[in-house]
Amino acid sequence: MERDEELAVNQILADAYQSTAKQIVFDYVKAVLEKTDKHVTFAIDEVYVVWFAKTLQNWKALVSTTLPDQMYYEVTFDGEKNRVYLDAYKKWENATFLFDQSGKPFRVWIKED
Repeated sequence: MERDEELAVNQILADAYQSTAKQIVFDYVKAVLEKTDKHVTFAIDEVYVVWFAKTLQNWKALVSTTLPDQMYYEVTFDGEKNRVYLDAYKKWENATFLFDQSGKPFRVWIKED
């Protein structure tokens, strides 16, 4: 297989893995939406991949949604065990760290409006 063909195949596989990750997150979110949130519309196109990487037979995707719940999801495929793990996280805060002249980090609090 030539290099261009190999790259094309790898991209097709990466797209398929990312679609799988999005579907897993979509199914999970639909299942856990609160019963009081029935008025909320939620579709697969509101799920997006923030970051993706594949190493050997494993891959990982960081996924989020357009819902205002500040959740993000880590979808990890274990190629040895042929299973997918889903971790759900909620953003707690966003802090900024700067470095002083000696290279030591110090924290700067930035309040978001």
